[in-house]
Formats: sequence, structure tokens, C-alpha cells
Amino acid sequence: MSSHHYPYHSSELQSADSIPIEDEDKLPSQNDDNISEKEEYERMEKWLDAHPQFCHNYFVRKAQRQTVDEWLFQQSESSWSAGQSENPSGSRSNSGANTPVRKISTQELDRGSLLNPMVSTVDGTPTFLAPFSNTNQSVSQPQTKLRRRSRSELQALDEKELMYELVKDTSEELDVTCLCFKILQNVCILLNADRCSLFLVQYNYAGEKMLVSKLFDVGSNSNYEECLNSMEEIRIEWGTGIIGYVAKTGEPLNIPDAYQ
Repeated sequence: MSSHHYPYHSSELQSADSIPIEDEDKLPSQNDDNISEKEEYERMEKWLDAHPQFCHNYFVRKAQRQTVDEWLFQQSESSWSAGQSENPSGSRSNSGANTPVRKISTQELDRGSLLNPMVSTVDGTPTFLAPFSNTNQSVSQPQTKLRRRSRSELQALDEKELMYELVKDTSEELDVTCLCFKILQNVCILLNADRCSLFLVQYNYAGEKMLVSKLFDVGSNSNYEECLNSMEEIRIEWGTGIIGYVAKTGEPLNIPDAYQ
């Protein structure tokens, strides 16, 4: 038997004990009896600081709604405190240091609700609560908005001014149904149409397509509330009638006298 000797340099040989191991890259172990609970939490926090991407992914997947609310509130408080420390107490009236901090929860963001604007009371104190006389008024009530131009006034405008007026009329509307109502009114003006209707595609119990009225017989001078109160849901089978044919084929159809 012959033995073979392989040429190794001593500098190339390292023992397992000489290989450096970073403790920060290891997850904290709960089996180590030599460290206290506080030290274990400190090691865990140090590991989380070294792995921000893991923290981000865990927060997105596991954070509860209450935790998010508390985090948002803490951030707003810290920003407000930082603004106080940067401005001297003598200039607080001009720096906005007396401005109250509003706590916004994720429930409000999910609902898409409007937050009350900041107003001033009689004595000049800033508050988020509107006066009592305005609490029952809707944000989108027509009394608070500018008067819409009449059909004759809009038709007297050139194309550029007309499109600007129509876009301005719908740009600030937040209610989807009311927005569709205004769009139908503007379509009546652009096409010089008597009335317009909006139908949505839905499915019946058998899984067949059908058309269901969202807004029906809307004219350029129609009243929004009256239209909603008097409207009954209309269902039309797919491919039936003028609207059913247009919806099924995707082709426009112009009939000079639709009543025949």
C-alpha cells in the first residue's frame, strides 16, 4: 500500500474554531439559559435592526389595525413635538403650535369618508368640529356650490370653454351616483339629447348577463333627488331592445323615431 501526501500550506488550513461567526446574523435563541429575558429582547431588537426588510414584510403581513392606529398617532405626536422644540415659546402664536392634532384611524381611511376641515370658534380657538347649524348639511349639497350654467348658456360657448365648464362641474363631486347623474346631464347637452339613461351589466341567478338601470331618463334640467326617489329598477335581457342590442354587439345605433 502506498500513501499519498497532498501539498497543503499551513496558511490554507483553518480549524472550525477559527472561522468567524457573526452573532448578529443568528436569530436569538430562547434555549440559552445564560441570558436574561431583557438581554434576549435586546438581542432580538438588535437583530431586527440589522434586518429591516424582514421587519417590513412582517409588519405588512401581521400588523393589526390597532397597532397601525397607534403607530400613526405616535408619528403625528412626534412631528408636533419636534415642531415645538424648533420654535421658541414666544412665537407659538405664529408657528401653529396651538393647532390640535387629529387622530386619524384606518377605519376612516377605509370608509373613504371626508374629514371635517379645521374651523375657528367665536373666540378664535381652532377646532375640527363644525358649528351646530352646519352639522346637518351635506358636503355635496347644491346650495354650497356655484350655480350650474343653463343649457342655452353652455351651448353659446365655444368647444374649449364648453369642455372646461363640463369638467369643472364634475371634478369636485365625490359621490359616485351623483357624479354619474351629472355626466348624463352633460351628455344630454353635448348630444342635444332629450334624456339619457345609465345601465350596468349584471348577472341573474342563472349566470346570464342582463342590464340593470342605475339612472333612468335623466335630462339636462333634471333634479337629482327627484330622479332617485322616483326611479324604479329596470331589468332588460341581454340583446333585447335597443340598449340590449348595443350592449351585446358593441355597435352604436341611431333610430330617428324610437317610439315607432
